Amino acid sequence: MKMIGFKVANYRSIYGDYRMDCNGLITIVGPNNSGKTNILKAIKTFFTAKYNEISYSIERDVPNLSSTSQTSMSATFSISEKDGDIYALHKDLFGMLDHSASRGNQGVAFSQIGGQYVIPSEITLYLTFSKDNGNPSYNVYKGLKRTVENNAFTSLERRFVDLLLSKFECIYVPSSKSVEELIEYLVIPFLKKKTSEVISPLIDKITTELSIASDDINKKLADNGISNIQIDFAIPDENPEKLLTRFDFKINDTYKTSISEKGMGIQCLSVFSSFEWISKEKFRSGINCIWLIEEPESFLHPALYDNCNKILEELSDSNNVFITTHALSFVNKDPSKIIGVSKEIEEVKTRKRGKGNGPEHIAKTILNNKFKHHQEATKEIRNSLGVKFSDYFGFGLYNILVEGPYDREYLKWVLDETKSSQNLSQKWPHVRNSKIIDFGGCSFLGGFLNSNYQFIYNEVVFVSLFDGDMAGMKSRRDVSNRINNTSSLKFSANVNWVSIPGGNAIEGLFPDKWIQDAYDQNQSWIPDYGLDATGLLQPFTVDKDKKRQFFNFMTKYEKTDDLWIDKFIPVLDCIEDGLAQNAQRLNAPLIV
Repeated sequence: MKMIGFKVANYRSIYGDYRMDCNGLITIVGPNNSGKTNILKAIKTFFTAKYNEISYSIERDVPNLSSTSQTSMSATFSISEKDGDIYALHKDLFGMLDHSASRGNQGVAFSQIGGQYVIPSEITLYLTFSKDNGNPSYNVYKGLKRTVENNAFTSLERRFVDLLLSKFECIYVPSSKSVEELIEYLVIPFLKKKTSEVISPLIDKITTELSIASDDINKKLADNGISNIQIDFAIPDENPEKLLTRFDFKINDTYKTSISEKGMGIQCLSVFSSFEWISKEKFRSGINCIWLIEEPESFLHPALYDNCNKILEELSDSNNVFITTHALSFVNKDPSKIIGVSKEIEEVKTRKRGKGNGPEHIAKTILNNKFKHHQEATKEIRNSLGVKFSDYFGFGLYNILVEGPYDREYLKWVLDETKSSQNLSQKWPHVRNSKIIDFGGCSFLGGFLNSNYQFIYNEVVFVSLFDGDMAGMKSRRDVSNRINNTSSLKFSANVNWVSIPGGNAIEGLFPDKWIQDAYDQNQSWIPDYGLDATGLLQPFTVDKDKKRQFFNFMTKYEKTDDLWIDKFIPVLDCIEDGLAQNAQRLNAPLIV
């Protein structure tokens, strides 16, 4: 079970309602005091309001103390039979609904197989806070008719809500905490728990030894005429964890010393590396972690940003992870996983609780999660930072520059699909460790290189990937001509740039059979589809409005052999070789 979506309305500086997807590493960006932290606090409040009376306050959390605003939130979760007890409750709740009626506020339509309604694979939990006293109220399947008495449904709904909330824990990592506090707050409790599990079978023996010690002392007291006093040694509250008072957290680099004696960056990376272990320990107890991390860069030297970001990306594979940041290196390269936050000052005529009407200037948090590409999402950060030129664009140590978001998504998909392949999992190590950065189109990639190539050429390792269609070839030629005519820098094929073969965009690397099946599925996806006189597929273009449907079709196509990757291999080989050659030129570490 995992949270896949979250929605918040009228909470603190957030007016109106905003929904965000929660898959992967979610990055929240924006200026100081714009409301980034309020998003994290909203998520935490959602999971704690039922059991923590101080997690929500009308005076603190209703925007501008408005008498008309009401705070509400909702979270959508994936759910399946593998989730056991909570799925069983979900199944019972679903069975109490009138499926033929309106589906109310539920986000997933009910489908049927063989005339039977199928239990949805998603469920949304709604939370509303009372306008009068701020009390929380949780509901599922809001607005749907029921086939049983309300009391029966409500009783089961209450059990379901309690169980669902118990399966998640928000772990808040504020930027204000020191490394020592993070260790004490996050790491030490789990070390105590694991150690106490080892000690527990020895409790009887420990108790016996303590009893022997107290008996010896009591005998000595009695021998000296003090028999009215009895000494008793015991394990505090019969809890073995309370026997444990201290753990040494040591790091061995050149010398093995306490973590507090290492540099701040190494300290923080060590603590952040523990997050996945903590999550696994929680999961063994039936709890899913939601990590809410404020500005991870505040703990680190910039040279360690990429290392930390990789740790967080791996953490997000099996957990919900949300971070706020002012550092480009921490901003997700997938625009759909970036939430932009800005502040808007507005003059309104307010109706405050207990106060008269009157105009007032209020600061509203505006959320934007509809960025077209990474450059747009990070514009605010890039405008405010004074960093080296390549950092200004969020480059890592190794980078692949591509035209558009689908080029990035296709490359990422191919690399993910080959992770477990016996023959391919060890290939393209530089490609697998590169940031794939898209520019929103071939003209934008070409424009970026024309303007900035001379500045980034000697700073970072990168290879540019151009489509082989007419637009891609023109853009690449323009860049080549400009660089060759205005500088002494090299812009060489299969070293500094790679072109998709066959006159196609990246979609042309899929097997012809797949492309033909896609065309048969929906001819509007490939309006210029055609074969030559010998029956070979001609270069084609996917309709710009149908790229998502085409992507979904291709990436879900059933593979019967490994031939599907044949056309991708030479492209990835060339990019790999180019990255390695550029790494040697810049004396960057080679990856083997």
